[in-house]
Amino acid sequence: MRLSLIGTGAIATQVLGQLASHTDVRIESVVRSTRAHQAGEKAETWNGVPVFRAVPYEATDLVVEMASDTAVTQHVVPALRHGIPLLSG
Repeated sequence: MRLSLIGTGAIATQVLGQLASHTDVRIESVVRSTRAHQAGEKAETWNGVPVFRAVPYEATDLVVEMASDTAVTQHVVPALRHGIPLLSG
């Protein structure tokens, strides 16, 4: 299963660590806020995972959301409209 994580905070870090040993799950991307003041916004990877500004729909089987209400509007709603299931933390 290919996952896209929304958020790069403490919860996302814990989820990444917990899923590292699961060979049937691949974290394909992490989606970061598009807010201009976001710390590290120019990073290309986060803990070895590619960073995107939007969910890569074709490469995602499940979105895992662990971010702010703004992220829900920016990223979760569009992913759901593309038919991608969601797990919210």
